[in-house]
Amino acid sequence: MALLPSFYRKTRAAAFLLLCGLAFCGFAQERKPDAKALEAVFGSNAPFRLLLPQERTDTSLDAFYYSVGDRYAVSHSLVRDGEQRRLADGSLVYRMAFQAPQAKFMDLSFRRFHLPKGGYAYLLNPENGDCRGPYLPEDIKDSLGFSTDLLLGERAALLCHVPAGGEDSVNIRLHCVVAGQKAFFNGEETPACLINTACEEAQAYGDIVHAVVLIYMDGYLCSGTLINNTAQDGTPYVLTAAHCMENLNYPNYGGWKFYFNIASASCASNTDGPSPFDWNVQVMIGCQLMAKGKNSDFLLLKLNRQVPDAYQAFYSGWDRRNSPPTQGMVGIHHPKGDYKKISFSGQKPVTDDCREIGFPRQAFWKFAWDRGMTFQGSSGSGLFEKQSHRLIGTLTAINDVGCNSPTSHRLSWYGKLSYHWFANEETDPKQQLRPWLDPIASGALYINGSYFPKQPVKIQTPDSVRLKIYPNPVTDALHLQSAEPLLSVEIISAQGCCLRRIAPYDTEKNIPLSDLPNGIYVLRVRGVQQVWHRKILLAHP
Repeated sequence: MALLPSFYRKTRAAAFLLLCGLAFCGFAQERKPDAKALEAVFGSNAPFRLLLPQERTDTSLDAFYYSVGDRYAVSHSLVRDGEQRRLADGSLVYRMAFQAPQAKFMDLSFRRFHLPKGGYAYLLNPENGDCRGPYLPEDIKDSLGFSTDLLLGERAALLCHVPAGGEDSVNIRLHCVVAGQKAFFNGEETPACLINTACEEAQAYGDIVHAVVLIYMDGYLCSGTLINNTAQDGTPYVLTAAHCMENLNYPNYGGWKFYFNIASASCASNTDGPSPFDWNVQVMIGCQLMAKGKNSDFLLLKLNRQVPDAYQAFYSGWDRRNSPPTQGMVGIHHPKGDYKKISFSGQKPVTDDCREIGFPRQAFWKFAWDRGMTFQGSSGSGLFEKQSHRLIGTLTAINDVGCNSPTSHRLSWYGKLSYHWFANEETDPKQQLRPWLDPIASGALYINGSYFPKQPVKIQTPDSVRLKIYPNPVTDALHLQSAEPLLSVEIISAQGCCLRRIAPYDTEKNIPLSDLPNGIYVLRVRGVQQVWHRKILLAHP
């Protein structure tokens, strides 16, 4: 792949001095230079490396996966290939920038992402002001890979600030850059016969709707299900399909994104829902591979962190018995990256080998959907018993037909959970679900799902009592009162950029805002048990 380097190394002295002043004054008040101030160090004419669309990699996978962007293999190192400037206080600012003409979004994935204590990074598009971050060392398990949030537009500048003396421990190496070509979540390619989970007929399945996640894998999409285990300890396992990663070159599990609660708020609309670029979109980055079964096409992943309570996630129950359901089935999925859809079938599934796509064993349920359908991007989604809401399979293959096709042609093949359990390889725990979903060796044939496994019952206190924020509107300083310790307080701009971060936060102090322009901001407060988001209006007199 050809990258066109054009680093002119020009710096505006005024911008340099401005950032030095911000660093000196800001850190004394627990403030840090924001993304725009870091970018200003390199001047307004700082170049962007150009990604050539005709040299895109991995195009052969498009027929197998649902792709939302052009994927480029990149092996650059921030220290070796990026720009750097040393500030007056001895700290360093690094920059590495990319451009993909006409891209709707940019996404950077890394093999390694290590910053020293006190360091932080931003991702910024200086053209539209969109930014993501800060990314902090304590939030990144760099040995497992890492990925940034999606950034709107065709330009992306990675900006890293490293305290004096910390440059020897900087180790940031890119894995790939995705130039997004499709704005997923908005159903621009999904047919009208699909059923939103906001429709009345889906209301009885609100629990398992909250178990389904959209999985983003360096530009490719699948669906998955958060799943319970017999210890009911809240281990964040996600079950999906093995073919979602089978042909990817070096699956970067640490950079995979898991989107929760991506659904339209109305039955008829395909636009009334969150965007992947919302500052508060519910997403978790990074996972580990726990088990994979090729013969029945399952993949069990473990998220790198616990799912936040605020996501209201449901840990699906399951049934490992090899008996076809007789009361009907439900499928919940993200076809082509769209908002969650639900499908219904009253048929009794039959056992099948799915031989035509390379699965020779009797490891699959085969049937046709009566209402709704599955498409690319639905791969890995769960098949649930209609009555018990327990998961019995994961989607492997579909008969790719349109909405006007006869019901009998809307076929799907789901890998049996009963086969996933241990039939792929009875002696290898990495090829079966049994040791992970039954860690206490109970021998259970089925279990029910739960919203908060193994959590003690807590007295529910209204947010307004647990956290008080005043005044709002605010003129110069904001005050917080909380019944629990506050781990951090952040001021977020309308573009999603963290302008101020105080960690931990002492409720005896206030948050000075006199230096920020008037406007609407978001206050993000992290407590021990919860994360709060509040809009605040800054109105200087």
